[in-house]
Amino acid sequence: MSLINRNIVFQLLLIIVLNSCKENIKTNYIKEEVFQSNEELSSFQTNFKYIDNIEVENFNDYKLVKIKGNTRDLIYLLYSRKSKVDTLWTKADFYVAVPVHNITTLVASSIGYADELRCLDRIKAVSKKQYIYNSVVRDRIDSGEIVELGEMQQLDYEKLLRTNPDLFIQSDYSDNFEIDNRVLKAGIPTLLFSDWKETNPLGRAEWIKLIALFVQKEEMADSIFSDIEKRYLSLKDTAAMIDEQKTALLGAPFKDVWYMPAGDSYKVQLLNDAAVDYKWRTEKGNASLPLSLEVVIKNQVYADVWIECPYRTFDKLIAQDSRFSIFKAFKNKEIYHYKKQLRDDGANNYWERGVGRPDELLSDLINVFHPNEYKTEMFYYQKLK
Repeated sequence: MSLINRNIVFQLLLIIVLNSCKENIKTNYIKEEVFQSNEELSSFQTNFKYIDNIEVENFNDYKLVKIKGNTRDLIYLLYSRKSKVDTLWTKADFYVAVPVHNITTLVASSIGYADELRCLDRIKAVSKKQYIYNSVVRDRIDSGEIVELGEMQQLDYEKLLRTNPDLFIQSDYSDNFEIDNRVLKAGIPTLLFSDWKETNPLGRAEWIKLIALFVQKEEMADSIFSDIEKRYLSLKDTAAMIDEQKTALLGAPFKDVWYMPAGDSYKVQLLNDAAVDYKWRTEKGNASLPLSLEVVIKNQVYADVWIECPYRTFDKLIAQDSRFSIFKAFKNKEIYHYKKQLRDDGANNYWERGVGRPDELLSDLINVFHPNEYKTEMFYYQKLK
């Protein structure tokens, strides 16, 4: 073969190899940016105590975060901003240079975790102000420092692409949820957040450690979680020493259906730890039980305390259905809503901070059901007026 022909063959092979590399980059959604930073990759080993579907492995120059899903697992490879992606690294769905400095989030609870980790300044885009309680984030929306993208179903993808986030956090709100192809094609690392699926209250709180991996505050998150865990378990021990067990009624009907949490759910675990009796605690599963008002009246008309009522006044409650007046809790004025920290536009800190602070939720529940044995200022619950 002549020298010219050899050169032609070599060039053709080189083109094939380069195109193959480009295809691999698209498949693995590597965000192709070069960062100049002195930030080293944290050597701290994050472990999850109450969460079974997240695993973290530390390597010399990167970390692997594996999140197990119902239909598929997602693998995130986290590497230092000082490094470049190495083709010899383990394959991953997303390659993320950490710490991330530009976060877009559509998940309220992630703002609560970011606040605990003192990294709210990294949030650059959110869904809508009306869904956010945190005053710092709301002020930054007003000043234009944080962009509003709209609701998930009507997300402004052009704005999202212009913000060019290092990390896009959205809720994995269904078993078959798929990341939008427009986000994938843009090479935006997407973190599917499913803290709401945890049935253990401390499992929900432990999701702060996942956020910490991406902002490189793992040791801080571990310390914060340990404090929450200690307070929660201490409160649980306090409740366990109380002999009296009052009965609980939860929620209210929605379109003629009263959804009650099943026995394996997060809310029932909180009630159990607060030494509260609950009619449906033996029902298997962690989904909601669709019940008629008639069934609830038959089984829980004599419940001692009614919690998580969606209305803040007795007048508004009785206006929905006059039959509510026959409940024992209504007659004794023992009804509580969870909107103590509610803004005029509807943002509720119960869903933002409360998700990650089960110690505060448990404290409120012990207050509500055992006021003679435990009395302190409540965080989220409040009696109807």
